[in-house]
Amino acid sequence: MINHQIALDMRKRPGTVPQRVTVRRGETQTQKITASLSTDGAAYTPAYQSARLCVLHADGTWARCAATVGTASVSATLAPEAVNGVGKCRLAYFEFYNANGASETTEDFALVILGNVDGTTGPAVSYDQELDELYRKWSTELSRLGQSAYDAASAASGAASRANAAANAALQIANAAAQGAGGESDIAELRRQNGQLATMLADATGKFI
Repeated sequence: MINHQIALDMRKRPGTVPQRVTVRRGETQTQKITASLSTDGAAYTPAYQSARLCVLHADGTWARCAATVGTASVSATLAPEAVNGVGKCRLAYFEFYNANGASETTEDFALVILGNVDGTTGPAVSYDQELDELYRKWSTELSRLGQSAYDAASAASGAASRANAAANAALQIANAAAQGAGGESDIAELRRQNGQLATMLADATGKFI
């Protein structure tokens, strides 16, 4: 348990800088405030043994927590209702009272309640902005490279088809020319040359794939 020790005077003086206690919302039953008491600088033990911590939150809600009176001191453990607001409390002080309605109070002190992670809406999805940006760039580049590869493959396939068509056409023309040339030796020579041409075109086609 965290014990916040402060000193409070029973004499209230305008313009006095209040002492400060800072806790976090939701820190219930773990924050204790212990105040040494004085009046005009001299140790003071309240006449009334019933005591409470009075808190007015920044949003206008209020809370009262049971407190324990000691020798020239008072202490209170912050209950859930005391730390159920956020911001600097408008008022925070100790009050001592009896059953007949008599009471006396300390000077104010500054009670600041920090915010906490509110779990009522559920946890957030794990998120890393740098990884998300890297994945986006990677996806874009992969798409671009895929399209380039597809375009290159299409171009190569078209070139191969045109080369094959040209080879077949050249072979047919050569055969027709050879048939009209007359001699068997001439025909054989033309076919050999056309065969070489077809082989060269086939090799060229393979380079595109």
